[in-house]
Amino acid sequence: MRTMSQQDRDPESGAVPDDLDDVFDDPAAIEDRPSRTATVTAAQWLALAVAAVAAVSLLWLAAETRYRGCVEHAAVRHQDRSDLERLARNDALDRCRRLPF
Repeated sequence: MRTMSQQDRDPESGAVPDDLDDVFDDPAAIEDRPSRTATVTAAQWLALAVAAVAAVSLLWLAAETRYRGCVEHAAVRHQDRSDLERLARNDALDRCRRLPF
């Protein structure tokens, strides 16, 4: 079996192998080569997974910040220790949510 030499691969040399069909006739030789498509696909999946984790992390941080702000607002607004103020504070805390819906 003939393999492609550097001269055969160099597009500037102008040389084209006459027996190009012989180079790709051996299925074992084709299967032994690493697949560039599989490598690119794995890199794309990895980039997608990293982007998804980053997006979820940012949303989580935003939701937590929103909730803490709501709790602090309820605590400052209802500082009195009367029973009525405690009920109002509990109602305000019940309305605090991490998600906007």
